[in-house]
Amino acid sequence: MITRILKWALWFVLGIIALILVSLGFVWLSVHWSEKDAAADIAPKSGHFVKAADVNMYVQEWGPADGPAILFVHAAGGWSEAWRMTGEVLGKYGFHSIAADMPPLGFSERPATPRYGREDQAKRLVGVLDALHITRATVVGHSFGARAAAEMALVNPGRVSRLVLVDAALSLQSGEEKPTFVSTLLGIGPVRNLITTVTLANPLFTPRLLRLFVHNPASVTDYWVEIYRRPLSVKGSADATADWLPELLTAKSSAKSADPAAYKQLAIPTLVLWGEEDSVTPLAQGKYIASLIPNATLRTLPGVGHMPPIEDTKNFNAMLLSFLQR
Repeated sequence: MITRILKWALWFVLGIIALILVSLGFVWLSVHWSEKDAAADIAPKSGHFVKAADVNMYVQEWGPADGPAILFVHAAGGWSEAWRMTGEVLGKYGFHSIAADMPPLGFSERPATPRYGREDQAKRLVGVLDALHITRATVVGHSFGARAAAEMALVNPGRVSRLVLVDAALSLQSGEEKPTFVSTLLGIGPVRNLITTVTLANPLFTPRLLRLFVHNPASVTDYWVEIYRRPLSVKGSADATADWLPELLTAKSSAKSADPAAYKQLAIPTLVLWGEEDSVTPLAQGKYIASLIPNATLRTLPGVGHMPPIEDTKNFNAMLLSFLQR
């Protein structure tokens, strides 16, 4: 009797595992089958492509071309369109707003050899300015995008007039980084690809993903969900995002922007703008970053989580504009 029960229990467990594997396989197939579009064919006509370092990057611009330049760097999972509301407002005040799709996200070309480190992304940002014949710009980096923005400011200080770090996920290192379970797991290609397909590259997961980062779930409207979903039909998105995933989730880096001591060298005006209810990069991190930078000003948004441009667009734009007009 006991043997029979154990056999049935074993078959039940195996059945559950098989069901999970079949479900994951279905998700993997559906996501990859939906990636049918070429980036150049479906990229919004409101933007254009420029040669930036080693790739062709998709950029959008708002405001007068001869106005003070503001270069926006989006967060993980985002693309240039996420900055439209802010870019248009600043454009009305005479600023030349520029937002770029950071590879492998959005509609920008992906490098032939996956290179998504802070140094590589910072070079691409400099390449955008070069392509647009802009000498210096204020650089605004949100969340993961703040890594490339900070790296650019530290390595190319002559190209950055001001720096804005928005809920910055800088992953500052205080000592030698040791391998973790996450970094080991992400080193396995099929596992990394499966994780990406089920989450970041899966349009069905987009609403849930956005709600994980905001304080008020009601701020994740259909408008924002549609924006974040739009580039996911580009061919190869899941595979390219899987190649980038270790850079997103592991902190180890030899870049300047990963070293807390390097920020003491920043001599440019810096705004550290933070959501007070951020549970991804808590406000304590913002206070720490602001304490490292000699000319930093810390401003906070009450009732806002990790996504100020989405959660409180009006006040976010007002704080940014106030800093730029000083």
